[in-house]
Amino acid sequence: MKSITQKLLAACLALLALGAVAVSSAWASGKPFVETKQATTVTKTEAHLNGVVNPNGAETKYYFEYGTTVSYGTKTAQVSAGAGTSNIEETKTVTGLTAGTTYHFRVVATNSNGTSDGADELLTTSSSGTMPEFKPAPTKTKFTSSSGKSVWRIPDEPITMTCSNSTTSGEITGASTLGKAVIKFTGCDLEQGTNGPCPMHSTNTTKAGEIVTEAVKGELGSVKKTLASSEVGILLKPESTHEFFIMASTTEPCTLPEQAFEGSIAGEVVTVGKKQLTNEFAFAPVSPTGKQKVSEITVKSGTVKPKLLNWGAAEMTIEWADATTFEEALEVTL
Repeated sequence: MKSITQKLLAACLALLALGAVAVSSAWASGKPFVETKQATTVTKTEAHLNGVVNPNGAETKYYFEYGTTVSYGTKTAQVSAGAGTSNIEETKTVTGLTAGTTYHFRVVATNSNGTSDGADELLTTSSSGTMPEFKPAPTKTKFTSSSGKSVWRIPDEPITMTCSNSTTSGEITGASTLGKAVIKFTGCDLEQGTNGPCPMHSTNTTKAGEIVTEAVKGELGSVKKTLASSEVGILLKPESTHEFFIMASTTEPCTLPEQAFEGSIAGEVVTVGKKQLTNEFAFAPVSPTGKQKVSEITVKSGTVKPKLLNWGAAEMTIEWADATTFEEALEVTL
């Protein structure tokens, strides 16, 4: 016969086992995790919608919904994502889209524990069947550009920087791409509230008043006619890292700490029609109001929502316009 102690021990072990099963079951399943990713291979009439689904341990089905408003209105067929516990990259190609149109889309997943809606994302179909290109195919690839005054502002902060000039140099690396570009701003002074001006410098240069970017690449793309007059834009972003450049104040009384700038810049390219060749193309990253002109740009990798340069937690806008000169006369059209 078991002693009272043995009975109590057996009862405790049984309760612990039941508790472990309950805890294990609770952690093993739940509502699906979903994440809407940027669309890719966006053309005139179709796009690849991308997302991430994690079934969280229960049999899960997912679909994408899309449309010209946040009400969506159209959805793809439901597909099984299994019952695993790992993130799964999911893609669905949608066709029959209207050219030159912005669509909202998101991924949705459901299982016995509930339904999860992904965040809303945007894509814009091309207004023509082809992406912008340099024509004719250039044999001389180098380009340079120059600009006058640029003004850098942080919203809601008493910080403004003004540079008197800028120069850019680089190469054409493909039918629609630029690379090995470096942008150099000179004559840069910082106004920090009532403290200033203070000469600025980046870690890429030792000369006060100069800011030099890391290597930057560019890609021609299409923008909606309502966002730009030419339908052609260019996206600029770092070639190898997420940082455009790092800069710091060099002179008291400005005590701004060293800051890494991150983000991308998009702007409108003033294009030249077919059979009209020129060595010079104007590029305007922002409007006179200081706001990004191009809120979306469709390049070969998909539709991108450019993020203005980030200074810490704040977005900094740059007002400046370039006139880019190539070694030989070209046209840029959509």
